Amino acid sequence: MKRRPPPGTTAGRKAIAAAHGTTWTDLYRADARTVGTDPDRLRPGQRLALG
Repeated sequence: MKRRPPPGTTAGRKAIAAAHGTTWTDLYRADARTVGTDPDRLRPGQRLALG
């Protein structure tokens, strides 16, 4: 399942992962191609695989 945060939403990688019952490393592993080399640089409109 992929979800897109609403515009203006800000959250750190750990908060996003915790909200979806996973770790930030597992989240990053699943989304490395989308996120890029820096997991702290999420951009508005990016779609992340959360499950």
